[in-house]
Amino acid sequence: MNGVLICTAACFLTAIPRLTCDPPAVNLGKLRSGPAISHRFTLINRSEAEVRIVHLRPSCGCLASRLSGKILKPGDAIDLVVQVNTISQPEGVNLWTTTVFYRVAGLDTDHSLDLQIRAELTREVAIQPATVSLSGKPGLAHAVQLIDRRTSPMEILNVNPSSSRLKVRDEGSWQRAEAEWVRTFHLRMSADCPPGRHDDFIQIVARDPDYRDVRIPVTLNRTDRQRVVASPPEVLWTARHNEFRVILHDRDDQPIEIEGIWSDDPAIMARYPSVAQRRPTIQLGRLSDQQPRPWSLIRVQLRQPERKTLVIPITIVSEDNFSGSAPRGGE
Repeated sequence: MNGVLICTAACFLTAIPRLTCDPPAVNLGKLRSGPAISHRFTLINRSEAEVRIVHLRPSCGCLASRLSGKILKPGDAIDLVVQVNTISQPEGVNLWTTTVFYRVAGLDTDHSLDLQIRAELTREVAIQPATVSLSGKPGLAHAVQLIDRRTSPMEILNVNPSSSRLKVRDEGSWQRAEAEWVRTFHLRMSADCPPGRHDDFIQIVARDPDYRDVRIPVTLNRTDRQRVVASPPEVLWTARHNEFRVILHDRDDQPIEIEGIWSDDPAIMARYPSVAQRRPTIQLGRLSDQQPRPWSLIRVQLRQPERKTLVIPITIVSEDNFSGSAPRGGE
């Protein structure tokens, strides 16, 4: 009899509302895709013990959340503002979920509360593909198109990567394609990207009342670790450079022997020492009668200290756009 009473009491306590939100789901109706949307949820602690928010888990990278606090005493309330970047979302009905994980004082397990935003999106500005994932070695690249279906496209002021792990090149002009405008951006994993997975984004700043801040989610996953590294790790080449020097070194300070070098761009040639050296120097030059590509790769085949291909990205930049953030090598 006592066992039944204990079980009933425990089940009753488990069923008592702890952290609640009224309502936990909202429908915002029909909205234009592109401008960010947000909703404020109010979380209330309806238990008789302190509640602590331990984690927020969004259903996708387009969600950003902001809490007004993390500790709730009995009866306390806090606000959770959820913002949705709709530019990368598909047209039609969308459902976004933020799961709130929390713990009640005196209990050893976490509980969760799902908060949902629903909206039907109609698209006038879009990104294809909606998200980008680059997995592998530095130098991996992918093209992304920004599409504007309005009569006149937005005026773009700046295009910025969220970190040095990611490089972006804007083709610089809109192209008319049937009933829409198209602008292409080239994204690339930089040599500064450390091993592992990283969540980044490209920020497009525009002079537009509805699309001032457009963001493209980018996932980077560098899966290699180079024993031999190049200095600088990538080449930013301006018009005033006739030659460029890249120095290789081994992390264990062993001699390096280069077997061969191949350039993706026929306008760029390379010279290298024929014998093993601890700090071999690669001399890069540009053919005067050919126009180099905006982006290319130099592939260095190593014989020592291990047989491996080292990839060195090359970007041709104008003096006006050169930021000086990366080493430029020799002139």
